[in-house]
Amino acid sequence: MLGHQIRSHFVLDKDKLFVNHGSYGSVPKAVWSKYQEMMLKDLSFPDEFTIKEQQDLMIRSLKVLGEFVNTSFENLALVSNATSGITVVLRSLDLKKEDKFLIPSTIYAACANNIDYLSKRIGFSVTVLTLEYPLEDDEVIRLYEDELKSGEYKYCFFDAVTSMPGVRVPYEKLVQLSRKYGALSIVDGAHSIGLIELDLDAVKPDFYTSNLHKWLFLPRGAAFLYVDPKHQDSIQPLPISHTYKDSKFYQRFLFTASNNYTSFFCLDEALKFRQEICGGEKNIQNYCFGLARQVLNTLGGQDKFENSTESLTTAMVNVKVDVSSELLQHIKDHFLEFKEFTANGMFAKDSFVPVAYTATSLFVRYSCQVYNELEDYKTAHSKFLEVLKSYEQTVFTK
Repeated sequence: MLGHQIRSHFVLDKDKLFVNHGSYGSVPKAVWSKYQEMMLKDLSFPDEFTIKEQQDLMIRSLKVLGEFVNTSFENLALVSNATSGITVVLRSLDLKKEDKFLIPSTIYAACANNIDYLSKRIGFSVTVLTLEYPLEDDEVIRLYEDELKSGEYKYCFFDAVTSMPGVRVPYEKLVQLSRKYGALSIVDGAHSIGLIELDLDAVKPDFYTSNLHKWLFLPRGAAFLYVDPKHQDSIQPLPISHTYKDSKFYQRFLFTASNNYTSFFCLDEALKFRQEICGGEKNIQNYCFGLARQVLNTLGGQDKFENSTESLTTAMVNVKVDVSSELLQHIKDHFLEFKEFTANGMFAKDSFVPVAYTATSLFVRYSCQVYNELEDYKTAHSKFLEVLKSYEQTVFTK
């Protein structure tokens, strides 16, 4: 059985209401114990551990990971987070002034910043595709195709599941679409492994990255980068290290510098916990997706943040918040101030929920995990509405 009774298996503060697993993840105690064990093993005799064991342990984790996402371990590299994976790809590509990027308006800001930096340095052009969710999957595909069919784009960037709003993207079809029109697909799957099923050999993106520390229960920071074999010769880690020459793709990332690689040694323990304590991947997904649906139906109101086929909601669910047009405009104009106010207000109430807006509405994003139950979200939402009311009173009494 999942829910509150399993919460004691996680290193979470029992006095905090945790409904935002998607941002930073959470770690089972069994995984944390493994982490401490391996960290101590490293620190107790770092010469022997680094020289004799560290890279072998990394390869073992790569092989386990390869089976989990259905691809050869030689197509994978271990990196610290998804942003690092994207950065590795962007810095390794032979970008030219005449190149053209297609990116969505919902792109994660750190990834957008990397592309912006390189475009200003190199001079290539970037088209931002406006995606105003909630959208039908077919509409997302149509919008991308309307741009890609020109044949002008060298690179097409999209998410597997976007961050804000937290919606599933038909990335599998977008990979096919990119290939059809001669664009290389760069997929930010930060929210994917442990959240949705992955079959990389079936989808065959050009580049794909995902965090292991969000939905797969590893400690931060841990992620993987997949690169199609035809591109692997050109992809180098950051920083480039001792394996620069005469090494296979995955080998270049096994030891990039003196660093803490301990999270990667916990993969077996995390998967064991998911199988033995949580009942396996399908059981986890059924529970979390089902809970997210309950949250949407309970808190989402009549105008739910979802499309007609209900394909957007995974274990992350977006809930619209009713505000006046005047307040919404004020929030848009002072969003950083609003985020800080709501964060501090929620911290004071021993919880937190990320907030954002679309052109027409304010929304919050909840993450549903095996240790949560519906009551958590009802309570958290009530707390957020109290903080929002306080903000509104502060704004309109100045």
